[in-house]
Amino acid sequence: MSRLSIWVICALLCACGPGDAPGGETGGPSGDVTGGDEAAAEGLRRYQIESAVVTYELTGTPRGTEVLSFDRYGAREVSVNEHVMETGGQSIEMNSSVITEGPWITNVDRKEKRALRFKNPLYDDLLAAAAGKDPAEVGESLMQAMGGQQVGDEEILGRPCVVWELPQVGKAWIWKGLVLKAEPKSGMVDSVKVAVSIEEGAEISDALFEVPADYDLSEFDTDAALRR
Repeated sequence: MSRLSIWVICALLCACGPGDAPGGETGGPSGDVTGGDEAAAEGLRRYQIESAVVTYELTGTPRGTEVLSFDRYGAREVSVNEHVMETGGQSIEMNSSVITEGPWITNVDRKEKRALRFKNPLYDDLLAAAAGKDPAEVGESLMQAMGGQQVGDEEILGRPCVVWELPQVGKAWIWKGLVLKAEPKSGMVDSVKVAVSIEEGAEISDALFEVPADYDLSEFDTDAALRR
């Protein structure tokens, strides 16, 4: 788990719940989702606010910025990452995006102009675990299942956060399901991530979720890989 950053864990697990997220089609980069996948995409609410744009600053290794934009209570979100990794005396620039639409995740390498789309293997389990439950309670129970403990309270940008500590991972400052600060404990990822601005109620453009036509887009069959 040394390379798995704390904010990835928390973004996946915190404040998931079924709910009243607004309708509308969600799916892969082209929005081609139907039937059960469409219902699932609308059913999993990851945050307790409908939409926002959150800008983060990372200091350490890697360093740089991230901009998280989401609506539909997190059923649809995109994180645009511009990082610099110092390794072996060299600086490696990384420019990427991670698009999440319901159960689908698309990793986009904006330098190499390629993208990989796959289904989140934990999505159905999270949806089942959240059925009929309060989103905040679901997020708390999942954190506790990972061995997390509440160790304090602190404000980030005027928002009251609960500080969680996860063994062998680090600390996360969480407000309404959003990680506003993450501090890893150890490993190759050794950067502190903190929100520097939050725009609540932002209108999120559909264009953010599109993979450019000139990118090499491939799809990985997660279900088939797990059956092997």
